Amino acid sequence: MSELPGGVYNEWKVWKHEIAPDGHACLKQLRHTRPDLEKGNMGGESMNDWAGAEARVERAHELYERGQWVEAAAELRSAIRINPYNASWHFNLALALEAMEDYAKACDSFEKALKLDADDIETLNCLGINLTRLGKYSEALEHFRRVERIDPLNEPCFCNRIVAYTEMGDHEKAELMFYMARQIKEECPACYYSIGNSLFARGQDDRAIYCWRQTLRLEPSHPQANVRLAEAFWAKGELAQARDQAEEATRAKSE
Repeated sequence: MSELPGGVYNEWKVWKHEIAPDGHACLKQLRHTRPDLEKGNMGGESMNDWAGAEARVERAHELYERGQWVEAAAELRSAIRINPYNASWHFNLALALEAMEDYAKACDSFEKALKLDADDIETLNCLGINLTRLGKYSEALEHFRRVERIDPLNEPCFCNRIVAYTEMGDHEKAELMFYMARQIKEECPACYYSIGNSLFARGQDDRAIYCWRQTLRLEPSHPQANVRLAEAFWAKGELAQARDQAEEATRAKSE
């Protein structure tokens, strides 16, 4: 089993989700799911109302893909008023709110989705990510652990805990999560990026540089890795290298 310089194990995760700038592995696509038409959930709404709700959800998909998150959220709220029993619609609203960086309201919507589908792994992971962003680390970790109980081979629940433990300053557990993640999936840019942040916070600049370079090898368009490399080279006093990485970050941002 290969190791990183200094002994940190060199494996972990790639999945169908994208990488957020803060290192989380997170879902970025809205779900396409028809509403629950069971008799008990239809209330007093007509089929025309339900068809209208579906049409609003489809418009929300289009708006979300165009980056019109406020408008997408408005369409989803209108659909949810007609059918509040569709977990996927609450989930999609949470993603739109997350895109607007309204993490508290995103958490509320993820929680509503979980009331309707308590063991949905993607919802649990996404809720944990947003709780981490709000600094609610203990709550976030409990959701990630719940994912592990449901599916011990769900690599993102380990990857995302690297971020939470790093923010908490518990770097030993961050490294443990890195090791656990790589037992499931050998290489993942999000995990390398996040463990790099942990190493850099401890002054282990060379090992952090190694990890961020691995991030870029696996995900050349990663939004923050070049910035972090520039910071690491600056900390080492290697100003020419720092300037090169900063220029590369600027080029990548403009593409």
